[in-house]
Amino acid sequence: MPTTPRGLAALGDRLRGLGVSLVGLEASGGYERRVVKALIRSGLEVRVLDPLRVRRYATALNLKAKNDRLDAQVIAAFTAATDGPLASEDARRESLRELVAYRRRMIEDLTALKHQAALLENKEVLALIEERRRLIQQQRTAVECSIVATIEADPAMARLSELFQSVPSVGPVLAWTLIAEMPEIGRLTRWQVAALAGLAPYDDDSGGRSGQRHIAGGRKSVRNALYMAAVVGRTHNPVIAELYNRLTAKGKKSKVALTAAMRKLIVILNAIARDKRPWEHAA
Repeated sequence: MPTTPRGLAALGDRLRGLGVSLVGLEASGGYERRVVKALIRSGLEVRVLDPLRVRRYATALNLKAKNDRLDAQVIAAFTAATDGPLASEDARRESLRELVAYRRRMIEDLTALKHQAALLENKEVLALIEERRRLIQQQRTAVECSIVATIEADPAMARLSELFQSVPSVGPVLAWTLIAEMPEIGRLTRWQVAALAGLAPYDDDSGGRSGQRHIAGGRKSVRNALYMAAVVGRTHNPVIAELYNRLTAKGKKSKVALTAAMRKLIVILNAIARDKRPWEHAA
């Protein structure tokens, strides 16, 4: 079935005709969004699933073969057996998500150009790189203005951005990223929000052996933004600084302490979004 508006509308009609009310789709880097929108408009409830969790579910069922029909069966079984937030159609948030993602790509391009220039001596090539860098910087400024305008045009998003940035070490980039790419924040438990960011510690124990805890999956863009906030928080946020210093004093590696700080930070931000109250901390 073609992924044209008419084809997707026909898909929604067909699913409703079969008595389907809930549809599970694996996240595919954004390619699934058009389908999600069309199905929601058809009156169906939709969940966007983490492909890694679905694959592990298939492994637990000892399903080693893989083809489209089997994949569909596994996704359907996983959707029925687990809970999770429903996708929603929000044109303004979708526009914001695209702006935030494009800004992130520009930052990556600027970093790549910087590294490339460091290895070159040809003045003509270096001049071209500098010209491209200036153009990207100009576009970055324009995109950031559009991000701010999009958020300010929505009272709920504007308030959420203000609340997030009331937390020491949380700046605009993390606030933008959470609003655009973690719309579930404020409606999740501590463990759920940590897992969604890929910061929930998973056990690795067997018998008398106690293995090192590890994190996995989650939304990389959110986790990367949290990392920068946690680094700043080591000196500018009293709660994060206390946690980081206490863990490193116990001999924990800096990476482990930073991960714990990121987890603490997302839990704090989830509570702020839930309670609609700014940061409060007694010095």
